[in-house]
Amino acid sequence: MIGAGIAGCCLAYALARRGVAAVLVDRGRVGRLGASAVGAALLNPYRGRSGKPGPYDLEGLASFWRLADELRAGGAQPGARRSGVLRIASNARQARAWQELPGMERQSELPEAYRAPAGAFLVKDGGWVDTSRLLSALVSAVRATGAEVIEECEIERLERLYGTWRAHTERGAIAARSVALCLGAGSVPGARVPQLDRIAGDQITLASDTPLPYPVAGSVYLASTGNRVLLGGNHRDPGISDPHAPELLRASAARMIPPLAEAPIVDVWTGVRAKRPNNLPMVEELESDLWFLGAFGGRGFLTAPLLASRLADTLAGRERRAHE
Repeated sequence: MIGAGIAGCCLAYALARRGVAAVLVDRGRVGRLGASAVGAALLNPYRGRSGKPGPYDLEGLASFWRLADELRAGGAQPGARRSGVLRIASNARQARAWQELPGMERQSELPEAYRAPAGAFLVKDGGWVDTSRLLSALVSAVRATGAEVIEECEIERLERLYGTWRAHTERGAIAARSVALCLGAGSVPGARVPQLDRIAGDQITLASDTPLPYPVAGSVYLASTGNRVLLGGNHRDPGISDPHAPELLRASAARMIPPLAEAPIVDVWTGVRAKRPNNLPMVEELESDLWFLGAFGGRGFLTAPLLASRLADTLAGRERRAHE
């Protein structure tokens, strides 16, 4: 696997569980680059203005919780919290539409800090994840099987020779029967990656002691841990910087949780996500034994465990047939 974000780590874990020898390579440290470096991710299949789940969202959520349970059973702390997710409606029309969705339960009362004049709904099976903890747990589980994880190693060129893929790096060549590109919004010399839309966004960290038992999905998303609130949700062209983005995010959050209006901004993360125009994630064989896993947009932590597991089944089947 090339790329140790959520896609590559989930695929490495799934292959290790199936007894398939694999190598995970990343040009930086695990989870430190790209969209997977965001501090927190919501696990909410009822997304967007309509609130309707996408094709992989509900199944992806169930797969995520199974993954978290497996990691805990192995003694790891995946940083996943099955807290529910509060969806705050923007207007009465939206609230009426959400009322019809079976996975969202209207809340007649809310904790004191929250403000939802048009209505609020709880996604009971949702939650959020501390992304750094999850990726660390996955990599530790992978290494425990004896699989190799190579960090801070740039792929200089990828080529196929005599039926074998070779990833040329500054440390030498890595040969493999199959290669999975888990690149997020990145690329690798020698590999024709799909043309994807790239969207930049920010996540800010606020210092706040306001009790927030539920993460929130609305005009922005947010999750609270200790005396920190992590929130994000804006989108822009990757080539455009916006110095006002942190203040705008905080102002949007304050409309749902007024005490956050004065909360100090203590950190800002900026990253780039990749997606297809139809917003569907992608698992595709680009050419013989060269796979692409990604195009998650904002759904990486929600859907990567499911799609990585499916790809691992395919790759494990090919390995078995190659040795028969």
